[in-house]
Amino acid sequence: MTTAADSSRWSLIRLASIVAAAVTIAAAFMPWVKADVVFFTFSVNGMDRDGPLTAALGAAIIVAMLASVYTRLSSRHAFTAVAVFGAAIALIGFLTWIDVQGAVDVDGTELEELPFVSVSPQVGLVMTTVAGIVAGSLGLAGVKFDAPPPEQNG
Repeated sequence: MTTAADSSRWSLIRLASIVAAAVTIAAAFMPWVKADVVFFTFSVNGMDRDGPLTAALGAAIIVAMLASVYTRLSSRHAFTAVAVFGAAIALIGFLTWIDVQGAVDVDGTELEELPFVSVSPQVGLVMTTVAGIVAGSLGLAGVKFDAPPPEQNG
């Protein structure tokens, strides 16, 4: 018979990390970039870009948090994974944001080559970047405040 996880293992930092990861997963399905081209507008959602990767990293954060509560995975290792995965999510969002023009193409033609084009980041890209920053910060906070220090042999 499996026993329930010790309730003291569930901390605010763990729960907030799971929420940040869930936001990352949801943002992967939202619009990331909108392009206004003369008479029409279209958008590119996260799944057309790097959304599958950010969603997978968000799922990895959730797995790391659950594993640290329900298995013998060290909290320090789990929070380190959250910090690394969160930083990777934020980096993906940031790199897409700074190259928002390159995120959209029309039949293989970069939009910057077309006249009268306006390209802008959308809510999914903003949420991905912010959630990655939050998750990375929570991972670092978890290592510092929530994970017990390694045992000293001596």
